[in-house]
Amino acid sequence: MYSDNRAWKWSIDNTSLYGEDGNTQLGVWFDFEIKNHIGKQICVEITSGTLHIQPCGELLRSVCFDEPNNTYIPVTVPMTWSSAQSYCTEKYTDLTSMRTQQEKEEILKVTDESSWWIGWADAYCSDKIGFICSVTVIKLLKVELQFEASLDLTDPSVQEDVRNQMEKHLRDNGIHEEFTLRWRKHPTRKGSEKKGEP
Repeated sequence: MYSDNRAWKWSIDNTSLYGEDGNTQLGVWFDFEIKNHIGKQICVEITSGTLHIQPCGELLRSVCFDEPNNTYIPVTVPMTWSSAQSYCTEKYTDLTSMRTQQEKEEILKVTDESSWWIGWADAYCSDKIGFICSVTVIKLLKVELQFEASLDLTDPSVQEDVRNQMEKHLRDNGIHEEFTLRWRKHPTRKGSEKKGEP
């Protein structure tokens, strides 16, 4: 769960994954603890069955959802919320949603008592609750690269080298915010694009 400029929402935006009723709301059975995090982008984590609001930059474990296998995948490497979302989207389907008691119980089976990022949204900024909604602008930068024909862009080691060089170049040129670099294949061309999300 995270807040955009209009509302809280689930990271998974494919409503067909929410069952026949398409219900994307958070169940009324949830224990939800709200804290003030003034001036920070806030996201939601679960600890021992209770949802908590945390700054999105906190390093926590996360729970991915794998839609083809209908399974919940615990990721024990601590990450920020956006890094966890990128990881889950790349490796599985997305960060998990949790609308029912059954979904909650399945997620609790794969987690321990520490804090785990999930992906949620329901409360609008106009709702009178104990936190301040904030607007975070996400910049998307697409860079088209040209390489020597001898490079194999499908080779993971080549991709990793290019990613590391791009990250160093961005940091050396003043990009200090959190960002993600990833390969994205162009639908009509051979080769790949590099997409960064500062």
